[in-house]
Parts: sequence; C-alpha cells; structure tokens
Amino acid sequence: NPFIAKKVGADGCHLGQNDMHIKEARKIIKNKIIGVTCNNSIKKAKEELKKKISYIAIGAFNASKTKRVKYRASLNDLRKIRKIDRG
Repeated sequence: NPFIAKKVGADGCHLGQNDMHIKEARKIIKNKIIGVTCNNSIKKAKEELKKKISYIAIGAFNASKTKRVKYRASLNDLRKIRKIDRG
C-alpha cells in the first residue's frame, strides 16, 4: 500500500492486480520503487512496462510448500518479457 509505504519510509511498494493505478501510487510515493503483478501474462507485462514501473512480478518459477502457486512462469516467458520495448 503506497500510503503505508510513505508513512513508514519504505523504499517502495508492490501493486497487485486489484490495487490502485501506478499514476496514483507515484503521486503518493514519488520516485520510490513500485512493482506490479502481471500474473504470468505477456500482454499485461507489455502494458505495465510502459508505465514507468520499477519491476514486474510474473509468477513463481518453482513449486512452494508454503504458498499455493496460482501462476507459473517459465524461462520462455522470461525471455519474451526481456525483449519487450519499454517505450
């Protein structure tokens, strides 16, 4: 949450799919780190990378014993995302 990040002096925040828009978050925490969840979607990654975010999360690469893995990313997904023009 950008409001909490600002209040506690965090280095940034991560925005999930149902969180506020990057523009709103930038107004709150300025030039701090902002990451966005893309849920293993190349299309979503393309959209988000054009919004001047700091990083994207694309999903888990490995299974987890502590968390249900809903979105699995592959090395091929990572290769495709690395080739996206950040405009």
